[in-house]
Amino acid sequence: MRRYGVPADMIELATERRRAGDWRGACEAANIAAEVDLAEVARSCGAAVADQVADDLAHLVPDLLRWHLSGTAEPLHAAGAVTPLSLYPGGTALSVRGPASTDQPQRLWLRFGPVTADEAGRGLHLSRERWDDRHTTDLLPRCGGRIRLPFFTADGTPLPGGGAGAGVEERTEQVVRLFKAGQIVEAWTVAGFTLDAPEHLLRHARPGLTMLAERARRLAAATGSDVVMAHLPSWSAILLDRLDDPHPRVRVVPTHNGPPPGVPVLPHAAHHWPAVLDQLRDGDYDPAQLHPLVGAALFPVRAAATMPAAVELPAPVRIRCGDDWHEVAVRDGALHTPHPPRELSRERALTALAGRAPAGCAAAVQSWRTGVGLPTPLLQLRAGVLRHVMHGESAAVEALLDAGLDPHVVDTRGRTLPHLLPWLFPAAARLRILDRLLAAGLDVNAPDRTRWTPLHYAVLRGGSTSLIRALLAAGADPAPSGPPLLDLAAGHRRDQVARLLTG
Repeated sequence: MRRYGVPADMIELATERRRAGDWRGACEAANIAAEVDLAEVARSCGAAVADQVADDLAHLVPDLLRWHLSGTAEPLHAAGAVTPLSLYPGGTALSVRGPASTDQPQRLWLRFGPVTADEAGRGLHLSRERWDDRHTTDLLPRCGGRIRLPFFTADGTPLPGGGAGAGVEERTEQVVRLFKAGQIVEAWTVAGFTLDAPEHLLRHARPGLTMLAERARRLAAATGSDVVMAHLPSWSAILLDRLDDPHPRVRVVPTHNGPPPGVPVLPHAAHHWPAVLDQLRDGDYDPAQLHPLVGAALFPVRAAATMPAAVELPAPVRIRCGDDWHEVAVRDGALHTPHPPRELSRERALTALAGRAPAGCAAAVQSWRTGVGLPTPLLQLRAGVLRHVMHGESAAVEALLDAGLDPHVVDTRGRTLPHLLPWLFPAAARLRILDRLLAAGLDVNAPDRTRWTPLHYAVLRGGSTSLIRALLAAGADPAPSGPPLLDLAAGHRRDQVARLLTG
């Protein structure tokens, strides 16, 4: 689940295209490259598999998939990780692959092809509620509820102490509290398991106990096995057997030499409560800003639909200035402090003559445009702004500029917004934003701390030919210092980039 990368306008456009039957257009709206050729699937795997893939694609909700993929931490997803969505005969799958690096445009790729056992072990093929419109309502039972989300009423009102009763919601609430108190054996027992393992081996495991047995039984039935495995954080795994008993047995086995052969594996997403349960319970996420399909599943009688909030300029922060605390805010295209500009200029001049660095608000204003030495509150403010860029949210960036964001903001590597244009999506938005940045006086030849210019990033990060052409038209040096541009171009693009650079 994420606060960045799946804005309301992405959800609305992807939903419109999906409902019109355009799954490729829906993927494109969600910044997912759909590289699935159904005709090729039919040729290589047969018509039956191609029909299954086509059916899954017709029900794919790409914006919901993107929303669920990431956890609470940045980056968006494990670098380059392949996540199978649906498995087919012959060891093939419909999968989504994340970007190879966190320092490149955060675009996803949807593909069909073979997958490894390790990749299947972290897939979403047993968690279709995270991407398939036929299963979105399954999210509530996956969070340990039946008619309401644990710790909430059905309309989304918090129940800090949990509810009263003997239903699955109350049992989930009790298990969560026991886990939080470190009472591991008690948590497993309340959930209905027979524990045949030392407590210390399970101390760092937090599976979704009130839905674990049901998921294990389904996997066992589908694979014809009488035992199911779930990986633990260390080199060990949980083995669940006696699944036909009301109280399945739990054992722990080492996996240093590989998992037990022939035992089907429950992927992490299938044996853990979704992160949304903890994030909502702990107040880390506003229920009103959930993805609308998530909100409808978790709060079925909520009066208003949920939707991520519109982007706004970050709130002012307070920083130390001398013996006082001053409020600093980004607005009207600059970083504002309580000091008049002349006073800040004088402070910087005096400290320069004295051979020392400015402090307080004078230092903050200077650091804001150099990227170095920002006080912690401003570091956090800048990080929030730049996450919209790094996740490709062009509409959010334009909204921030409209609201008064200083376009001269610089990141920790000395990169300006022109350096980061390849991250933005769709490609046409990069050109609009480039025009705004040029009008604000930004330099298309400004180097970052590694002497790379915006043109370096446009070539290396797969920037569109239109962006490269626009940077050159704006005066970008086709042979800047630093690494040669052609050395950065992917093999299939070298000729194209060479033609652009030579006119």
